[in-house]
Amino acid sequence: DWFDRKRQTVLVPGDKRLTSDINILIRQAIGKANDIFMHYRLLNFPLSVQQFKDDFTNPLAVYDFLAFFEREMKAEGADKAPGTCRNYNKTLNHLRRFTDKLPFIDLTPDKIRDFDIHLKRRGLVLSSRYSIHKQVKKFIRIAQKKGIRIDDPYSDFKSRPGQGQRQPLTQEELQRLITLHASGELATNWQQALTCFLASATIGG
Repeated sequence: DWFDRKRQTVLVPGDKRLTSDINILIRQAIGKANDIFMHYRLLNFPLSVQQFKDDFTNPLAVYDFLAFFEREMKAEGADKAPGTCRNYNKTLNHLRRFTDKLPFIDLTPDKIRDFDIHLKRRGLVLSSRYSIHKQVKKFIRIAQKKGIRIDDPYSDFKSRPGQGQRQPLTQEELQRLITLHASGELATNWQQALTCFLASATIGG
């Protein structure tokens, strides 16, 4: 038996270099495990066997939001519709175009605003940006539920889908609608709607 359980080391007979390499890997693994235990202990948060396995195989997910997003996205994949999974992937791709790493500590209102500016520069309309922000917020909530302490970076950010700003009709556009109404070419329900609109536009109310 090459493994010394008391010392947590191995001794490969006749091969000092292999012995040294294996023991380095063992110490690294033990150190990684202890970091995970300490992280959850300091948070006073329960650590399940499955959560330990997830954090051990992908330790970056504990500290980096992009890695966390990808891990949780894959975990949810089996229970989600294909369209939802595609949207998750699109959101993650937008995040990765914005930055290659996003530590949880950097998830601040300023960072969210910078991300929104990035999306605007890529030509995304408000409704599309709203959908992306909605998914980002979802995975932030998942992280919070899993014990990752992070303040809500969306507390001062409004990402509601807008209905667009109303643009007043020009005189030419209004005249075309009056002409269309006078022609009587519209179906009854459209004619009635246009009558109400023109009354409101020309009289007020």
